[in-house]
Parts: sequence; structure tokens; C-alpha cells
Amino acid sequence: MRNESRIASRVRPEAVSWVGLGLVGGGILLAVVDMVRFPLMEEKVTTPDGSLWWLAAVFLGAIVPWLVLRRDTWEREPGPATRLNRSRRVSLLAASVLLLYVTHTAFSSTAFPWTAEDQQVYRTDAAGVSLWTATLAITLGSVLLAVAARQPRLWPLPGSIPPMAGGLVLVLLFELGLGAAALYQPTEHTVADAGPDAPAPVPSDVSEVGWEWEVPQGVSVRGVEPGPFGPLLVLEDGVVALDGSSGEVLWSYRHPYDDWARVVVSDGGTRAIVTRQPVADRSRDHHVTEIDTVTGGILREFTVPPLLDENENEDEDEDTRVDFLAGTSEVSLYSWQGIDEGRRIRVHAVDSNEELWSLTVPEPRGRICSTLRGWWNGGNFLLHEDQVLITYSCADEDRLDEDTTLQDLSYDHGEPLTGVVAAFDARTGEENWVREWDDTDTDFDISVDRPVPGSGSHPVVVARGRYRTDVPRVLDLRDGSDTVGLPPELMDPETGMSRDFEHVVRAGSEGTVLLARGSADQGDGDEHDPFVFHRVSVSGEVIATAEMPFSTVFLDQLPEAVALEDAVIIPRLEYEETGTEETIPAVIVIPYDAGPDAVRTIRFDEPEFTSYPGTHGARTGDHRAIPVPGAVVAYVQGTETTIVRGLVG
Repeated sequence: MRNESRIASRVRPEAVSWVGLGLVGGGILLAVVDMVRFPLMEEKVTTPDGSLWWLAAVFLGAIVPWLVLRRDTWEREPGPATRLNRSRRVSLLAASVLLLYVTHTAFSSTAFPWTAEDQQVYRTDAAGVSLWTATLAITLGSVLLAVAARQPRLWPLPGSIPPMAGGLVLVLLFELGLGAAALYQPTEHTVADAGPDAPAPVPSDVSEVGWEWEVPQGVSVRGVEPGPFGPLLVLEDGVVALDGSSGEVLWSYRHPYDDWARVVVSDGGTRAIVTRQPVADRSRDHHVTEIDTVTGGILREFTVPPLLDENENEDEDEDTRVDFLAGTSEVSLYSWQGIDEGRRIRVHAVDSNEELWSLTVPEPRGRICSTLRGWWNGGNFLLHEDQVLITYSCADEDRLDEDTTLQDLSYDHGEPLTGVVAAFDARTGEENWVREWDDTDTDFDISVDRPVPGSGSHPVVVARGRYRTDVPRVLDLRDGSDTVGLPPELMDPETGMSRDFEHVVRAGSEGTVLLARGSADQGDGDEHDPFVFHRVSVSGEVIATAEMPFSTVFLDQLPEAVALEDAVIIPRLEYEETGTEETIPAVIVIPYDAGPDAVRTIRFDEPEFTSYPGTHGARTGDHRAIPVPGAVVAYVQGTETTIVRGLVG
């Protein structure tokens, strides 16, 4: 029994030594393989911290076997395993300490989702993680050899080959495990346990902040859409549904560590389409998830090969350029431009690369037509539910020559053009309707003004010109017919709209809300004329007004005005001259038929983010407000830390 114990104590250190040698040899072999394969994949051969520390690990790893192995290691005559002499033990210990330092220094927490501080700093680095794995294997092997402090013998083979093979297998497991961990991007998905029985009404006026919801750290809000029971928050990494009455999360679907994610809310707010490209998928296929916005449940998941890599074709010299425009649960629309051809709209089935139809600017005989610019979503192109809407300009051929374009006629010579708005079926490409207006001196921008949820109004399309005096066209989405009239007091027989007219705040089948400058006698001591919001009926009669002193907001905040049933609200960012350039979000409330003294401000408590002064003092274009069931949601778009607020009456 004493002899067996003595033999076991002799074998165990030798086995540890052979495992260590397997780790060192496997680490060096992995580094050599990485030196060959990653340059072929056009990836940098550096550790996650961007350095070449792995070369130091390979160099030290090559020294370690020389310190451990002796000349009689390979002899067939078995002999006792001897301890390393003092100098070799000290050298091996020094190499192990250096390797531990190299491994610690070469590690970067940004390489793994579970060690990154937040998703913004996480960076996928397959080459770096593999080289760090090689460094780690060499270090662990060296430490085991230092702990064993033995000069192992090869013979007998059963005592050396299995543990050494075990060390090599450990290197393979490290490579597979750490590689998978670096590329693992978890899905954060919750579904609604029990949602509201019915959506809450949209406030007709607001007076206070009813609830707040803080966006996760490192994530910005791309937009907010009305959902079945409240806001759908479109984030950089997914979508979150809140209860509009309480601000509680109903459900969420997020991929916080994906390189990119695209969210499209469609089908009247009942569907959310999340498209992403997981880094673990070397094919770079688009992974698409369709979500029911009532419950957050997944309706279907599928993958689609990209038409082109939309995120990497920014070089203007690319032969073909593809940009995503919009989509629904059935189709995806792209702006497509190949060699020696103009831009066209390609419509594809959402679950394949099959082209259903394509659209270019029509070229009727005797006329030249153009968009005057590329396709721009929210400008000259729009997808609303099952309709594609475009706008373009035309002129007779005889008005143009080799040196004159439509853009020259409009922008340089100020000559009138024919403005066109056309609607097509998104699935088939069939033309639904087309409207034309002669003698327009500008190209149109089109938008669909969504009615306030629960108002009973249906959406309309608004065609706006480049100038304030251009007459806005409010059209029925169903047939392109004129929907509402405009008040005569805001029109001018020569210019179209009067020079006091500013823009359309809201338009729907029930009427419009228009913004204009008031007359001097409406002033309240301000040196400038006040702003007046006119609520206009379908027939063009002004039925209510809301007056606001000129100095209440900055001019670049006016386009963000939102019309409710009993008031108009304007989100703003108040620029604080505190030396820190902080801006504090606020909302201006202007009630109808209450006079300028009734204007009030809802101020939020804390600064939102740092910004720089813009038009007349502050940059405000990122502050938004949108009516949803249960609240008016105010949020700041495009910042890393944002608080979403629900305003209630």
C-alpha cells in the first residue's frame, strides 16, 4: 500500500506536467493557425486590446518546454521523475508571472457581452479572442508546469500521451467556448402577461407628467409609434411597448449586443418587424422577427440574404447602391441605383429576395419628369400601410435643352413646373391614383399626418412646397381627392398662401390645424407679432384659435407642434447658460380660445443632455411629442440617455 501511494504521488505531478505541455503546445499551434487564417479573412492579428501581446506569449511559451524537458525524457528506460533544479524552477516561475501579466494586459472586457460595461462599448473581435485564447492556454500550461516542478518522461506512453492529449483538447475547448461566448448576443424578450382590456383615450389636453420610463443605458430612442395600448418605443436594439396610462412595460424585444437592428412598425401599429445581422452568422443573412404588438408574441421568424450589404456600401464608387426605404409585414422597399442608371424603387417580398415590382419616375411623351433628387423617405417617397406614394416634377421637353435641367428651371430660373403626386399598390405596383398641379414653383415633400388615435379621423397625405407661401395640398389617401378646404383669411390671390402663413400642424379627414402669424393688434407687449394656431373645419372655416406670444419658443421648435383636441403643445429644449451647455426638456401648452395668458409650460426636473445653441438660441429638433392611447409621449431622440415621459391631463 505504501508503494502504491508512493507511485501515485510520482505519477500525478508528471501527469500535470504533460497536461501543461499540451496546453503550451496547443496554444502555440493555435496562434500559428490564427496567423494564417485571419489575414486571409482580412482581419487584424491582434488581441482584443488591439496589441501584439500574443507574440510575447508565444515567445515565452517556446521557452517553457526548453526549461522543463531534459535529454533523457525520450529514453525508453523508465526512471523516476526528478524535480527541476532551483534555476529552472525560478526561470519557469518568472516565465509564468510574465505570462500572467501578458494575459491580463491583453484581455479586453469589450470583447464579451457579459464583461462589457454596456452594449455601446461591446465590439466583436473573433481574431482577438482566438489569439487571447492561445495566450491563456500558454499561460495556464506554464502555471501547471511551475506547480508540478517536474521533468517528465515520455515513457511509459500511457503516463504521458493521454494527459498531453488532454491538454490539447482543453485548448480546443477553450477556443470553441470562448469564441462562442464572444459572439453570443442574447435576446431579451418578454411578453405581456395581461394587457389592458381596451386602450385608454388620448388626452385632449395635458397639464403634468404622469409617468417616466428611463431608456436602458447606452441606448438611444430612434422614434415612438402609437401602439394598441400606448407607445411603441423604437430603440437602437429593438422595440419596447408601454402602457400609455401607467408607463409600465407591457412587453419588449431587444438584441442589445447586435451590431445593428432595424425596427419597422407597420400594419396600423399592430406589427413590429425587427431585422438584424448577428455576428455569429458568417453568411451575413438578415434575421427577421415579426411581432404582434398587442402581446409581444413572435408571429414568425425567418432569414433573408441581403440584397447588398446595406451597411458597408457607403463608398460612392460602388457599382450598385442599395438603401432601405420602408417596409411592412409583407414587403420591403429599397432605393436601388446601378451602373449608368438612375435611382429606382425596388419592392421585394419581406421574406425573400424576390423582386415583386419596381418603380421609376414616369416619362410621358413630350415631357421630362424627375424627382430633382434621390428617393428620400418622408420627402418625395412614402409608404403608408398598403400604398406607395411618390412625388415628382415635370416640364415640357421644349423648355429644356442640353444645358438646362428641371432643377435649373425651378431653382435657378424660378420657372413653374408641374407637380405630381401618385399612389401605387405596395404589393402589385398597380397605380391607384395620380394628381397633378400646374404652375408649381417647387418640388413637393409629402407626409401622412396620422390622426389622433380614437378621433375617428382617417389619415390624409399632405403635399407641401418648399416655400411658406406654397399652398399645401391635403388629399384623401383612398382616391387622391381634396379632403379639406383652406380658410380664405390665410390665402393670397397672388402668392397662394398669405405671407403670415407658417405651416400645417395637423391634417386629417375632420379638418386641419394651421399655424400663422397674428396681426399686430393681437400683440401682448412683445415687439413681434404672436403666433396663432387656427383650427379649421373641412369646409375651410376657422372654428377655434390658440394664441402664443412670439418669444415663447424658438423658431426651429415650431415644426414640432402637436395638435390635440383642446390645445396645441410644443416640445422644446430650454438652453441653460450654466457653462455646461445643458438643455432641459419642457413642453409648452397653448389652449384654444383662452388667450395668450393661458399659455403654460410643463418643465421637467433634470437636464437631458448636452447640446449647442441653434436657431435663435437652442438646438431643439431632437425633442418630440406624439399622442398615444393614455398619454402624450415626450422624448428626446438620438441621445444615449433618455427619459421617456407620459404627459396626462
